[in-house]
Amino acid sequence: MKSMPDAKNNRTKPWDDDPLGLGRIDSDRALLTQFDATAEELGQRLETLWHKARKTTDEEYEPAPGITIRVEEYGGRISCSFGHSGSYAKGRMMVITQDLRLSISPLSIHMIKSHGFFGGRGSPHRIEPNQIVRLLRSIP
Repeated sequence: MKSMPDAKNNRTKPWDDDPLGLGRIDSDRALLTQFDATAEELGQRLETLWHKARKTTDEEYEPAPGITIRVEEYGGRISCSFGHSGSYAKGRMMVITQDLRLSISPLSIHMIKSHGFFGGRGSPHRIEPNQIVRLLRSIP
């Protein structure tokens, strides 16, 4: 295990050879096989929820009892860091249940669907695959 300097605190943090957390793709894929799910399927379902929530005339969309979704859109677009030529709307889909609160961006949906990337270790944008599976299984 390597130690990389933490410039802010002038200390070291333990990092392995994958400081961006890209190795999580393989471990997340392995986890999803336990749920008989794929990242592509989950990303597709999230994308469908995003579009349905955007089209609702109410402020909130309820795809199932006890699940509320709000979409916030911002100006501008953001590119995929995996080098795709497309760009994705800035915004987020807030998913709220009794025991879960998720903030999912269009870019996150793309990263899950196209790359199997749920976010790197320690990222505030990471979405745990088991949470997505549990959420989507509760929506018919």
